[in-house]
Formats: sequence, structure tokens, C-alpha cells
Amino acid sequence: MSYSITRHKPRDGASTFGVKDSSETTNVISLQSYSAELSGVTEYISGMSSNRNTLSTANGLVDLQEYSNSHSMWNRASFREISGLSGEGTGTLVSYESVIYSGHYLSHDGSTLFLKKRTSDLNFDASATFVKHSALSTVGGDLSLECANKLGSYLTRDAYNGGVRVVSRMKELESSDFFSKAATWYRKPGLGLSG
Repeated sequence: MSYSITRHKPRDGASTFGVKDSSETTNVISLQSYSAELSGVTEYISGMSSNRNTLSTANGLVDLQEYSNSHSMWNRASFREISGLSGEGTGTLVSYESVIYSGHYLSHDGSTLFLKKRTSDLNFDASATFVKHSALSTVGGDLSLECANKLGSYLTRDAYNGGVRVVSRMKELESSDFFSKAATWYRKPGLGLSG
């Protein structure tokens, strides 16, 4: 099968995940930070190792990674958007499965975002489910993601360290333009599909 969403040629060879047919590419997306773009940087949510140079191992931290012309970066930043694993809550519930680590999902523990293998623990499904909202920023972006089991808390870009954090939208932040921009993401076609 041949496929390409962009005309970029990666520096480091072919994609590391296999696609058997086009149905496997359905809902493969990448989440780009809206607030980073306002600073002139293109960053994506990425399952990556702490040294930022190799693919993360299972159950690793999730971070923001600056866009590069590299298939390994594209793969780490690609997820399948599926119906929420917990199925409990209101609104549009979604979960994000890694395309290179099948069965591993974006999941939060407190204020930290991880890429974890799905377990039979009932708490796992809840921590890997998000409520998809229209962008909190009224200026741009596509969506904001609220933790389904921690209502009022959103995935945000941490402006101080460039990472991804789960932050509570307290009353004093409801009208904060800074918070709204940090909690807004672009939903892009999966970078890992390029090439």
C-alpha cells in the first residue's frame, strides 16, 4: 500500500508501524499544541523516552516534541482516536491509542500524562478517557481535552518546561486567555501516515 498525507521525505527511512489496509488508518491523528504555535514552535504530543532521542518504552512519560523531518518523531506523535474506553461520562468521550505500541493509551495519573498498556484495572479505562470539547481558545485550534474522571482538568501545554500537564481550570482561570490557549490543540492527520 502506498500512502502520503504530506510531501515530506523523512531523513530516517520508513515508518516503524505497518499498515495492512486503509481501514487501519481511520482516525489516526496527531495533536499539535496551539499555544506552542503562537510562540513560533510546532510541537506535538508524543510518547517518547526521557532522553528525547529514542522511542519510549511501554508505560513511558508523554511529552511535547518539536516537529522534525523524522519518521521516528512522526510515529511517536501518531495515535488512533477511538471511543472512550470507560464509556462513562457526558459529551464526546475519546481515548488515544499509540500507533506504534498497540494496546498502549494516553492516560493520566494526577497531573502527569503517560503512555500505558491497558490493564484490567477499572481505574485505567477512566484515566485513559477524555471529553472532547470545542477549543477553549476562541481564536484558533480545534479542540480541548478534559479528563473524564477528573472533570474540570484539561490537557495543557506547560509553558515553563514545554511538557504536557493535566491542569485544573479553577474559577479564576475560566476567563484566562493564557489557560485557554494552553488547553487548545489542533487535531491533525497522523504524522506517522506520511511518507
